[in-house]
Amino acid sequence: MRLAISRALLDGLLAATRAAGGREACGLLVGHGDLVLEAPEAPNAASDPSLEFLIDPAFHLCTQRRAREAGRTLLGCWHSHPGRDLRPSLRDEGGEIGCAWLIVAGAKASLWEATGTGFLPAELVVGSLQLPGTRAMSRP
Repeated sequence: MRLAISRALLDGLLAATRAAGGREACGLLVGHGDLVLEAPEAPNAASDPSLEFLIDPAFHLCTQRRAREAGRTLLGCWHSHPGRDLRPSLRDEGGEIGCAWLIVAGAKASLWEATGTGFLPAELVVGSLQLPGTRAMSRP
């Protein structure tokens, strides 16, 4: 798996992570093909956001609908690890097969592909990206 994300979008995720302090920030990755075009932040609905994340189901459904309307797809999710570990934790198990998991920790990010029994390292390309001919997705 390979995904590309703009420097500006990744910087926004890093800022959201810093703002969350000791809690895990989380959200979805929306895009087209292998390009991440949006990464809306979701409310963390976990019972203990300092240890884990749970994307609010209503947010997930709303984002999925808006992505489809904009001609985009859900590529996966992103979340932070306040402890600065860029590897998936035991609590991260159970990701949907083939979904991208972007983990943000400190000032870095790593990409993983969920296999159903764990995660495989994936390639994250960071740069200046644009996809002509697509509409902007409004935030839910």
